[in-house]
Amino acid sequence: MSSSAKKPYYSPFDKSFIDDPFPTYTQLRNYGPIYQDEELGYYVVSRYDEVKQIALDTKNFSSAKGILLSKDENGQLIQDASTYPPSIIQMDPPVHSQFRSLVSKAFNTKQMATLEPIVKSISQDLLDDLAGQTEIDFNLDYGNILPVTVICDMLGCEKKHRHVFKKAADALVYALGASQAETLAARQALGELLQEQIELKKKHPDKGLISALLNASVDGKSLSAAELSGFVSILMAAGTETTTNLISNTLVYMHHHPEVKQRLLDDPTKISGAVDEFLRLESPVQGLSRTVVNDVIINGQTLAKDSKVLLLFASANRDETAYENPTLFDENRPGKKHLALGHGIHLCLGAHLARLEAKVALTDLLARVPDYTLNLDQAVRVPTVIIRGFEKLPATIHTPIVKSKSQQEEPIPA
Repeated sequence: MSSSAKKPYYSPFDKSFIDDPFPTYTQLRNYGPIYQDEELGYYVVSRYDEVKQIALDTKNFSSAKGILLSKDENGQLIQDASTYPPSIIQMDPPVHSQFRSLVSKAFNTKQMATLEPIVKSISQDLLDDLAGQTEIDFNLDYGNILPVTVICDMLGCEKKHRHVFKKAADALVYALGASQAETLAARQALGELLQEQIELKKKHPDKGLISALLNASVDGKSLSAAELSGFVSILMAAGTETTTNLISNTLVYMHHHPEVKQRLLDDPTKISGAVDEFLRLESPVQGLSRTVVNDVIINGQTLAKDSKVLLLFASANRDETAYENPTLFDENRPGKKHLALGHGIHLCLGAHLARLEAKVALTDLLARVPDYTLNLDQAVRVPTVIIRGFEKLPATIHTPIVKSKSQQEEPIPA
């Protein structure tokens, strides 16, 4: 730690922190790369180099039993994430690699090229549904629906089921940000829908991921019902939460920085680079946790076996020692890659998908909804520490959305 740095005030469950964690992140980095929170009982890693180092070190750090950084209904910190449905984010090598390989091809860059016209079509349809309206909610009416509709298509499920999948993804990612009853209800609904879909796919297999997982095996064994449920849940989370919250965070950032919005309106070719800069500055996933497997020294500090560690990707992405002018938005920023989508073997499975969906969303929103005002006094943030975004993001539309050309030319039924 710095000899002159003041001990940071780190209280992650305070509303003020959830609203704006970045001043605290600056305090943490100034204090040192690793801060021990004695009250909550874990280490917080806030600087780029150390976050990256630990994310790559699967020998000394395990993902299997990390903290959820959520509290139960008695206000106690949930220390053991293994009580939640098994998923690849809680697996270590070699099991992690075996499970991830079952679906990784569905999320590679080649598959994204196939998906792009589907994402564009879904985006255009959602905006057509909002044509003529002057009051909308960017999250409820668009940001929530776009990615979950895409992932339903990838799973081979009809879009009428998307609300069940979305609730299940929220239950996994937000843990007990919702009540325990709501969380259990979401899981039960997912289990019932999955059983229905499993029976359907057994009789009528298709090219979707559920059919693929039914035919998959690890060490010669088919996936259990719990493994299949955990897989679908994490696919929903990987395929929806990052995009949903990135869209809302991007809109709010442009609200506070209209010059950035204007640059992208003037030159849409900058949007691809802008997506990664929005990811860096407004990371939807603030961090993930690890458990120390062996006593290990990181930057001169000993972390004892069984200690809990929180890797703050969002803080690392603003590290003054890693980036020049780290708080400045630069869609052409060179140099180090950000950690918003994780690093190492746990790099977000849906990283390519999130970038594609965000690029399509930002392109379409700027083209078709350029004139709006966010009603931030009515906005509602996601009530969690790990995920940063909005549940509600209402806006007033000043120039009403016009239906797309394909919709205008659609013949009137006789």
